[in-house]
Amino acid sequence: MKKKTLLSAALALITTAAMAQPVYNMKVTKNDGTSIVIPVKDVADVTFNTGENQEMTFKSGVGSFVHRDQQSNTAVYLLELSTNIFGDNTTMPMSKLYITLLGKADTVNIKQLSAPIGTFTIGDPNEPESSKFYPGIRNENGEAANTFLGTLNSAQDPMDIKLINGGTLTITPMENRKYTLEGDFTCVDGSTLKASYKGMLVIDNNSGEIAPADTLPLPESKLAADTTLVFGNKKYGMATDYGIGRFGIKNKTEVYLQLYTDDSYATCLDLYLLIDNEKYPGTKQIPAGKYPVLPKIDWENINSHELSAEPAWRVKTPEGSRVDLGCWFTWNYAYKAPLVGGEIEVLSGNADSSELHLKFNLKDAKGHTVKGEWKGKIE
Repeated sequence: MKKKTLLSAALALITTAAMAQPVYNMKVTKNDGTSIVIPVKDVADVTFNTGENQEMTFKSGVGSFVHRDQQSNTAVYLLELSTNIFGDNTTMPMSKLYITLLGKADTVNIKQLSAPIGTFTIGDPNEPESSKFYPGIRNENGEAANTFLGTLNSAQDPMDIKLINGGTLTITPMENRKYTLEGDFTCVDGSTLKASYKGMLVIDNNSGEIAPADTLPLPESKLAADTTLVFGNKKYGMATDYGIGRFGIKNKTEVYLQLYTDDSYATCLDLYLLIDNEKYPGTKQIPAGKYPVLPKIDWENINSHELSAEPAWRVKTPEGSRVDLGCWFTWNYAYKAPLVGGEIEVLSGNADSSELHLKFNLKDAKGHTVKGEWKGKIE
């Protein structure tokens, strides 16, 4: 059976709000059942009206890369064009054109996102295919979804909606992230819409994918046998909270722990913990639980765990120096063992991380283990 990607999936949900603060949310549900909500402000309640044929020139445009599926080689984008200049949501009447369209997965450059180009025709959400856009529908709540035109005549009026169910869209690149968009659409109510836009179209990353780092090979582990770390009375620990999204992951908090066996600082265990901040809110919370060391740093591995630890990895900075990340064991100041497997178990840790109790059983690439237990204060 062919795997379905994303849409029925990419739903643009319009929610009721006070007239002074209307809100528009675009919600995309992925294959694994998780969802991303992309807020777009200043849109009011919705009515579905028929109308005359229209021709519109839009003054601003933004976009989001939402998801890609390697099996179908498709990448889903959400575009928003406005008849107002960027940031102006007060000049009325105002129309916005929302388009859910598919490019090719293998052309996505996470480090430098761009809009898909070419001519797009209507597609089937159950059969994802590049160079298609999805027809406008009403979701189970009767709200607009996928591709449609919304018009506000005033901030107090409901939004008039035209669901788009056919036609073509052509996107042509220019210089400096500028594009020409020409749409010749048909609508569910029988009317037509000719849409044009020429200008900037910046594509944000709302997929959660991590831009690949410039990684360097790991050094060979200097461990020759299994090791048990003993933390004495003069042990010292530090915690650094890197917050959310350091690697482009918006729902993961990264906490870096440095655990020294004594105040000589000759022997240290470095740990990088990844915490799902939606299930465990609080920027400095280290929740109790098991943190498996990931086999590889990538979106799929990180997203599949609520709690996890980064394996050892080494990256090259733009300046040409190197940075060691993940789990490492250092002794005699200079000897290192990159740790690429095993598990950390946090037994207790309060909200501000000043008291921490954890056990660890970690492995290098040769299978040598580094075991131990930390219980005490960290700064």
